Amino acid sequence: MDSSLFVFHKGQDTILLLLYVNDILLTSNSNHLLKQPTKSLGLTFHMKDLGCIHYLLDIEAKHTPEELFFCQTKYDVHLLERANSKECKPISTPLSIKPSHTLDDEVFLDQPLEY
Repeated sequence: MDSSLFVFHKGQDTILLLLYVNDILLTSNSNHLLKQPTKSLGLTFHMKDLGCIHYLLDIEAKHTPEELFFCQTKYDVHLLERANSKECKPISTPLSIKPSHTLDDEVFLDQPLEY
């Protein structure tokens, strides 16, 4: 269990508070239940409500009426750009099922720093 994730249950309602350094993500399935901890935290700490989450730690949050979906597409694209691999084509199995080399082979990479 992550010590920076705090969970509160009251009947069918749940509040989740995720704390990372000086960022707080506070969410609930009940807007009514969420008002009290937000008010209490605001009295103790200097806080700003930034509204709905869009990004947290380079993870993008996408909202639909039924759910909140987290993805790292932006981060993945950034990694592909850094590796000059943005134009590569995806494949279902990135590695060969049968290895082409064994541990006994002395195969050296041309440019090992790339990897």
